[in-house]
Amino acid sequence: MSSSKFLDYEIALLLAKYGRGAVERALAYKVNMSVEELESTLKAIPVGSNARRARRKVPLLKLVEQFAKEHPQKAK
Repeated sequence: MSSSKFLDYEIALLLAKYGRGAVERALAYKVNMSVEELESTLKAIPVGSNARRARRKVPLLKLVEQFAKEHPQKAK
């Protein structure tokens, strides 16, 4: 399981157990912000943005060509 997926589950559990207000207050305290500052910071984050870059897929032929150049004895 990826660490981001694990974090999603942990946050969901915290929200279910303590509620949104308590989680926001605790997080705001930990990052030295007011709840209002935290809320405005969270609102500024675009919905659905993914922090990770999408990996460009390399065509299989390019991979084979690269492998052949690096390992000419195995290229045959």
